[in-house]
Amino acid sequence: MGAGPRLGVVGETPLGGNWSFDWLAGAAALFGQRTINLSATISENPSAITISQSNSDNATVFNVDAQVGLSYWFNPNLKMTASYRFDGYFNAIRTVNASGNLADVNRYYQGPMLRLTSKF
Repeated sequence: MGAGPRLGVVGETPLGGNWSFDWLAGAAALFGQRTINLSATISENPSAITISQSNSDNATVFNVDAQVGLSYWFNPNLKMTASYRFDGYFNAIRTVNASGNLADVNRYYQGPMLRLTSKF
């Protein structure tokens, strides 16, 4: 959980007729706390062993996002946009690596998007 400042730009470049090229880019620094709670139970008849581990820290997670797309305006108030979006969070998630040590990993979300936008 966190919050922080974000700086972004968004734009639209007319291509002629009803077509336009839409784009956006942004960056943020998110400040907050992250927590990991792990629990495992090893069962061997007739006894069981439970292992638990917790870790919490204050962290700064950097985020960048970008999107590019092609839009078609049906009328001055309605457009359809086909685009591709990337959203990356760096050192965002605390996890356990293959050696059993705590590690921070990046998380990326990306893919195509189809959006219908209406102005009122």
